[in-house]
Amino acid sequence: MNGSQASRWGEEGAGGGLCPPPAPSSPCERLWREQSARAATLAKPCFSKEDLNELDLTDSDLSGTDLSGATLTDANLTGASLSQAVLIDTNFTGANLSQADLSEADTAGAFFRGADLRATIISQEQFNKARMPDELP
Repeated sequence: MNGSQASRWGEEGAGGGLCPPPAPSSPCERLWREQSARAATLAKPCFSKEDLNELDLTDSDLSGTDLSGATLTDANLTGASLSQAVLIDTNFTGANLSQADLSEADTAGAFFRGADLRATIISQEQFNKARMPDELP
């Protein structure tokens, strides 16, 4: 297979749904697996320890995203999906999380002082794992 054929296979086979995964004995299998792994990584970005203050993330799909240690002070996360996100030590001070989905998110040490949590999907257990206002470093 020449380079252009391999490139074409890689483009068509990498998560685009244009062709099925190559057979295990296919010469394109390694390229397909690398691009599929890269696409999976991009699907779950990491914003760990990032300053995301005052961003408008309304209705964003952040499910599975690593936001540990990030600062989202006064960010707008209305209707955002944060299910299965890693929110360890994330600062949501004053953030708008109304109607956000935090189901199955790891909220250990997250800080919600002054956050709008109306109609937010969050369990009592998740809320109990968060830090109280006097515990902010």
